[in-house]
Amino acid sequence: MTTDPKTNFRMAPSSQVLTNVLVQSEHVKDMVEEAAEELSSVNMVLKQELADRGSLPEVEDAIQKARQLKSKCKMLPKSCRS
Repeated sequence: MTTDPKTNFRMAPSSQVLTNVLVQSEHVKDMVEEAAEELSSVNMVLKQELADRGSLPEVEDAIQKARQLKSKCKMLPKSCRS
């Protein structure tokens, strides 16, 4: 480790900083993928409920918002999704 002469803070080497950022990014990617899978499961249940019980405007709105979120996730660069 080196020390920044202006602030007197200890600084990690650049490679360690980049490694930490990569690990954090991979963790975020995993969390987003897990959330997307859970969202898809919720959507399937809601769609089935709508089919069984008839139309509910609030549920239809929730499904539409979920679809929009899912399409936003698909717009992420492929490297972020896989």
